[in-house]
Amino acid sequence: MPRYFCCRLVPSGIGDQVSQLARLYNIGRSFGLEYLFQELPANRWSPDFDAWDFLGLGLGERRVKDFPDHEIVSVDGAAASHALVNGRALASLLPPRMPDRSIVEFVHSDQMYSSAIPVPMRHAIDLRAKLLQRHGDRITAGHSDRLSICVHIRQGDCTWVKSGDKYVFLGTRKIVADSDEVDLRRAPMVEAYFPLLDALVVRLQGVPHRVTVYSDGPTNIFPLEPSRVGGILYHLARRDGRLIDSLRLNRRGNPLQALYNPMCDAEVRREYEHVKTGLQRLAARYDATLVVGTGKDLTAAAILAFAAADVAVLARNPGVFPLLGLGDPDRQAVLVLTRSIADNMKSIEDLMLRRS
Repeated sequence: MPRYFCCRLVPSGIGDQVSQLARLYNIGRSFGLEYLFQELPANRWSPDFDAWDFLGLGLGERRVKDFPDHEIVSVDGAAASHALVNGRALASLLPPRMPDRSIVEFVHSDQMYSSAIPVPMRHAIDLRAKLLQRHGDRITAGHSDRLSICVHIRQGDCTWVKSGDKYVFLGTRKIVADSDEVDLRRAPMVEAYFPLLDALVVRLQGVPHRVTVYSDGPTNIFPLEPSRVGGILYHLARRDGRLIDSLRLNRRGNPLQALYNPMCDAEVRREYEHVKTGLQRLAARYDATLVVGTGKDLTAAAILAFAAADVAVLARNPGVFPLLGLGDPDRQAVLVLTRSIADNMKSIEDLMLRRS
């Protein structure tokens, strides 16, 4: 039987890839294998940012390249998850004739995002320990009596506006009618943060604090002056969003991309103007500092800021960018919009008790 395993991820954002790694690592350790670090693919949105080096994910780990005489045997991560849930042995996933020296490579797939294969998370990589080993004082040196509050507002590829009963994405080519669509849930409008931040400011009245908002900023990939054909294509797509996929409008190099254009819709234009000023409205409301943009340096700054913050405010998941599961539960409060204000304020109360 093999002794070692490694993980193969699919290209996506940094937070998504860290989540993929966590799932596959848990699977390999659950089968009793020893982990080997393997170079991971560049993330899709910041390809010039070496997240794996920055996060220190290879620190203290043996690597696949250190075992050149071992053959890699790939196993679908979803199939491995089902085997674990059903109590089947690893051997049921392997070819009948295995190499004498092998490394099992668990491969992430889209099916692994489904809750239909809930593998208990028994084994985790201590991501914060690696980050501290990699950056040390850059995280721990900034503590003071003034509370640091970091807010992340995702926009960029997830910039969207509402038009009638449809949600139109201006950072990508997509039209959806389902309010539970994943991009809507992970990228709430700026105004969705107001109730939680209002409650937070009231609770911290008299407590010195500073608010910093991190965002890649709203993105519109469409020309502001649409063509007549672009308007026709958009209105057809608005009736049936599947047209975007059937015409391959979401693929690079498609000449129709230059035509399809939601900016022909007066409501889309009006809502986009509102979205463009959203970050400034939030900053004025809470006397916040804005850090807006993309790129290697800003990505690194955001990760370190959230790892060091006293309070992190996120849309829905502490395990994705920019916190990436790097928070410290003993000295941080992590607030998410998907929790009730009462539950979020309980986290603040606990934080203040620990600081007193």
